[in-house]
Amino acid sequence: MIYSRGFITIFLATSLLAIGSASRRLTCDHCSVTTNWNDCERLAKPAECGVLLTNDLHFHLGTLNPSLPLSRPADRRYKCYSIELNLNFVLGPSRMVYQKGCTYEEAHFCDGWNTVPVNSVICSTNSTGVAPIDD
Repeated sequence: MIYSRGFITIFLATSLLAIGSASRRLTCDHCSVTTNWNDCERLAKPAECGVLLTNDLHFHLGTLNPSLPLSRPADRRYKCYSIELNLNFVLGPSRMVYQKGCTYEEAHFCDGWNTVPVNSVICSTNSTGVAPIDD
């Protein structure tokens, strides 16, 4: 009886872990270029979203959007983003940035881009694995 109860407990725990892990996995295309969306698409590499990758992307974008979380939320769910930024620098010409990657589902990724040098933003997110480009 103890063996059966232990087996059932282990089986249920393993099953729940497998279901939980599968529900959190997401692969997004990743690219970052200053030329155009075609180049970003051509150079894009798919990568499974994870804490290290997402935190690294948020860290590098944090000066332009301080609202991006730098720590993993409790549910660890992800979504893909696609963003086009028009950056105006005081000392130099403006620059376009086209980028795709992973973010946390709880993050309001497309909000908070109101810092200098951000002039305009086109942004979208989704949870299906490929963030669309809004032309």
